[in-house]
Amino acid sequence: MERATKSVSISFRVSPLVKRCLEEAAAREQRSQTNMLEKLVLDYCRTYSLACLAKEPICNDVPREKKHGHTVTKG
Repeated sequence: MERATKSVSISFRVSPLVKRCLEEAAAREQRSQTNMLEKLVLDYCRTYSLACLAKEPICNDVPREKKHGHTVTKG
């Protein structure tokens, strides 16, 4: 899938605990930390039907599936 817009860079500080949790969650899902953070935020927005999702389509939310014990990206 093509991205609707270019990605942007953001920078923020978190506690060491949050950093470790992000690292562990990303490793468990075989995702990058950036991809894991995007997934968590988008899942939250979908769960609570936030207006930001209605403003533009999400093109970089690629479904993932398990194959032979490994997580792979469809597409």
